[in-house]
Amino acid sequence: MKSFNIFYLFLLVLGLSLTGCDPEIDDKSELGPPPTASDVTFTFEPDAANDNIIHFTNTSSGFILKWDLGNGAVAEGNNVKGTYPLKGEYTVTLTAFTRSGSATNSQVITIAQTDPSLLDVPEFNLLTGGVDQLEGKTWVIDKNNPGHMGVGPNDGGPDSQSPVWWQAPPLDKDGLGIYDDEMTFKLLDFVYEHKNNGDVFVNGASAGDFGLDPAGGDQRAEYSPDPAINNWSISDEGDKKFLSITNGGFFGFYTGVSKYQILKLEENELYVRFTDSKDPALAWYHRLIPKGFTPPPPPPPATIDVLKIDFEGDDPAFGTFGGQTYAQVDNPDPSGINTSAKVGETVHGNEPWAGVSYNIGSTLDFSTKSAFKMKVWTPVEGVAKLKLENSNNPNEAVEVDVNMTATNQWTELLFDFEGATTELYDVIAIFFDFGNTNPNTFYFDDVEFVELNAPVTELTIDLEDGGPEFFTFGGQAYQSIANPDQSGINTSATVGETVHGFEPWAGLGTTIDGKLDFSRNTAFKVKVWSPVIGTMKLKLENSANAQEEFMEIDVTNTKTNEWEELEWNFEGAPSDVYNNIVLFFDFGNTTANTFYFDDITFTTPTAEFNLDALTGGGSKAWKLNPVAGALGVGPAKGSGEWFATSDDDVTNIRPCLFNDEFIFGSDGSYTYDTKGDIFAEGYMGVDSDGCIAEGDIPADAQAWGSGNHAFVFNPASGDQPATITVTGTGAFIALPKAFNGGEYGAGPPAADASVTYEVLSYEIIGGKEVLTLTIDISEGQAGGAFWNFVLTPAE
Repeated sequence: MKSFNIFYLFLLVLGLSLTGCDPEIDDKSELGPPPTASDVTFTFEPDAANDNIIHFTNTSSGFILKWDLGNGAVAEGNNVKGTYPLKGEYTVTLTAFTRSGSATNSQVITIAQTDPSLLDVPEFNLLTGGVDQLEGKTWVIDKNNPGHMGVGPNDGGPDSQSPVWWQAPPLDKDGLGIYDDEMTFKLLDFVYEHKNNGDVFVNGASAGDFGLDPAGGDQRAEYSPDPAINNWSISDEGDKKFLSITNGGFFGFYTGVSKYQILKLEENELYVRFTDSKDPALAWYHRLIPKGFTPPPPPPPATIDVLKIDFEGDDPAFGTFGGQTYAQVDNPDPSGINTSAKVGETVHGNEPWAGVSYNIGSTLDFSTKSAFKMKVWTPVEGVAKLKLENSNNPNEAVEVDVNMTATNQWTELLFDFEGATTELYDVIAIFFDFGNTNPNTFYFDDVEFVELNAPVTELTIDLEDGGPEFFTFGGQAYQSIANPDQSGINTSATVGETVHGFEPWAGLGTTIDGKLDFSRNTAFKVKVWSPVIGTMKLKLENSANAQEEFMEIDVTNTKTNEWEELEWNFEGAPSDVYNNIVLFFDFGNTTANTFYFDDITFTTPTAEFNLDALTGGGSKAWKLNPVAGALGVGPAKGSGEWFATSDDDVTNIRPCLFNDEFIFGSDGSYTYDTKGDIFAEGYMGVDSDGCIAEGDIPADAQAWGSGNHAFVFNPASGDQPATITVTGTGAFIALPKAFNGGEYGAGPPAADASVTYEVLSYEIIGGKEVLTLTIDISEGQAGGAFWNFVLTPAE
């Protein structure tokens, strides 16, 4: 009798019939004799629409009926259906279970003709290439992509369908006999061919199947499969599909099984899960691709650039090591910089390297951020270590140590990981009092991934939204309140209130994001309301080393019971060091007075612009500041919206404009010096705009060349800004054509005319004077059109 080993295509279980249990089933004397093969009978007939589909009907007794349909498929029930696309003879077996035992009987059915339509199954076509690819489709391990092998639990839990324990990096098993294997699946006769070039990658526990040492770990074994004895089938079991190989066939990593759960089957990907015959607790995973197919590069690993662990919601569930303990608890000291409700608590373990860890779930992106900050409450001074690790390879790690110097209060530590590798680290490990083993209790909160050393060139803390968090010390108290005296220079709604503590050095402070950059601004201004005259100290600190890296300045307030703006000038301070701003009110005393403060501003020092500043007390030359935007025109004072000089203007297009000198003498004299060349424009009578020698200025425009004139300086008064008026034929500052209320369209200039410029600002930036002038050129000086010039002293 000829029996084709044909496998499952379509299977429909029509029903499972169970008879009721007899209450006396345990009474063996009532069971009767066990059934024999002759007691197991069934009939079959072809489907009315297709002779290759056979319906089977059980005609015997039995409360469990199991069928082997001879095509690789199994079924249960009284009435089942089998599909046979290829002609041939098939042995169908029925096993009936009764209360007294079980028996089996078989019948042979004959399929007269092949029906190709029954082979057109999506899963078959994807696996084999279909009827148009009868030589079959060859698959190989996707060795160049991460996750082509993996392992996870096989416990039926939520992770039992995922390789959560390990996933192979690209080419991780090179040289172990798996990457050169070829697995070919053919539709014709459902043949499976395994070409492995004489070796196979073997699970260590299964190495004994090949005569190797089971204790030797995963290894390569010599083995050549017989290509003539294997077939394949696909079957459904509930909502899962399985790919099976006959006669002990397998592919990829040998674990002693021949049945693979199909997790994904697409044109260019076969992803399967399979178990381990020696360790049922394991599930393995393979990802295969068609031979010759080059998959697109995998997307970059998911990265994260925003991370903050604040403990306020669900427990972040830190892991522990070295005997460390961890718990999410109520904040034991809601004060200073940390008044949040929940924090992390950890008790030092018995190992000097004990600590806690947290798996982020994605790798860190260091392209825009490069530091971690964390609030810490420590009972002892010591080293806090923060370590970043790769969860797949803990040997890939980077760590930073910071000294904990402030005890029994909340402080913020900053860990600088500048230069760390992006897309590598996904685990944070934290060690408190590293190197010691004392079982001290530490608290931590707000572990945050932040931008490091973002240079703080300007800063205003106005407290209108409650302001930042302030830490206090020496018994000082702080809160944000409604402004109790909305008058004078401060009519804002909200201010800070602080009550002097019991220590003469009591005060409060705040930590800013980034470090202060003193290349432009050097001063701090704070609006203060004080009931007493006293010393007001402002101290700058490096939060990571506050006891050694700091700078402080004292000023004395001059007013009481009203708002006054105080200024501390830190000119010469190093940039990129300080990120703590600390304030002391009435420093040196202990009286519990109440003070108010507002508008902490990092800015340029106050510089009074007067005649001495303009003339240097004798004679002083000014020129256009050689930077982009030093000359511009727009609809508002200081604007360059319509036109502003560029860096290219400074160096290439208009260099002759930036060497001109405007010289003011304390005797009222004003001199313009072209330095031998001038930027000429069409209104001067030239054919094209550009730098020309002063001697080439057309006759009508020669009055705009070098010359001696007069000026008058009017200082600021009340709301009126300071002004500079130059007088003389062709007298101007910076731009010849601009005058009050208009622009020249042609020369010559008006005889003995005066032009007045408003002083828009005067600043000392990084020790350099910067003077900004503006002139209203709108008709009738109604506003809406202004030329603006930024000057600096000539060297």
